[in-house]
Amino acid sequence: MKKHQSIFWVKVNGVKIPATKNLVLGKKLHKEKLILNDKFELRSWDPYRSSLSAAIMNGLEILPLTHGFNVLYIGKDDEITISHLSDIIEQNGKLVCFMKNNISKIKNMDYRKNILLVNELEMINQMVSHLFDIVYIDLYNEYRLTTSLELYGKFLKEGGFLIMLLPSQPRQTFKESIKIIRENFQLVQKINLANYYKDYTLVIAQKS
Repeated sequence: MKKHQSIFWVKVNGVKIPATKNLVLGKKLHKEKLILNDKFELRSWDPYRSSLSAAIMNGLEILPLTHGFNVLYIGKDDEITISHLSDIIEQNGKLVCFMKNNISKIKNMDYRKNILLVNELEMINQMVSHLFDIVYIDLYNEYRLTTSLELYGKFLKEGGFLIMLLPSQPRQTFKESIKIIRENFQLVQKINLANYYKDYTLVIAQKS
């Protein structure tokens, strides 16, 4: 991956993995490693517990995410990915998390002031005047791809980026999914996550 101001590399059990500046000093969610230096604290980002970290490990070329961005995250109660997104956008960004069920873990992160939890689509509709820089869809199985893009693509600003986790199998279905994405966005990169998430690919695309 090209050098990114918010991504660092740390060694955990002899393996280099990504890390982010910890937004809340001393706080961690699982057994991640905390490394304190003179300026900030780093928090290791487990690629086995986050599809985005796995993508960085597997050759993500450009991470279209930085401090101050507004991000819409649609998906499961993935506290690891959500917390590192929160780290990257910092206090002046906003991370809106839309999930209908199993939100207890995210509620426990209320000390991260840049996270807003919503459980009704209408709550996002009310934010439509403030379009998002990133729409991150980590909930492919709930809707068909076309339905997901119709529901959530409208919240992405022109030039903004879609980050989406897709099943790689069956192969024909995956090819059809990529075709649909190409028809609606400019495809930037496909990153196969097989050695971390069997039969899944992370897709980066840009709205133009």
